[in-house]
Amino acid sequence: MPTASRFHYFKNSILVTLVGLLLGAAVGFYYSGTWSGVVKAVFIVAVLSVLEVSLSFDNAVVNATVLKDMTPAWRHRFLTWGIAIAVFGMRLVFPLVVVSLVARVGPGEALRLAAFEPVEYARILTSSHVVLGSFGGTCRGLVCRKYFLDVEKEVRWVQLI
Repeated sequence: MPTASRFHYFKNSILVTLVGLLLGAAVGFYYSGTWSGVVKAVFIVAVLSVLEVSLSFDNAVVNATVLKDMTPAWRHRFLTWGIAIAVFGMRLVFPLVVVSLVARVGPGEALRLAAFEPVEYARILTSSHVVLGSFGGTCRGLVCRKYFLDVEKEVRWVQLI
């Protein structure tokens, strides 16, 4: 298969990446007004993108394991809604909700803080790290308990547990 015919599989991914880098450049220019700020912002966006892809790989393996037992309709729902919730819900909406609740402001004000007062937004979001960390730790603890204490599982890495 020629390389050019395989390229169409990645066309949308490359387009989204370029749009993200351009938006990062625009943010860098907005906050610094210099080309140095643009380069720094594009670099940060690129590094965070690579980090996101590399850290998401393990989720893809887990998702593939879960998807193999689902019907095609539920696979489609899992992928469509799961991606939307993971990408937009947890990375965009959830922090705005946290800031709204912690600062006791409306979602519009939280969005304004995120866009125009990032230092204050970060301070408010960081102030809730104990609650968020305990929530995340509880979720991970439940997953760990299910994994290690599942009596019906076939492969046991640690027999004592």
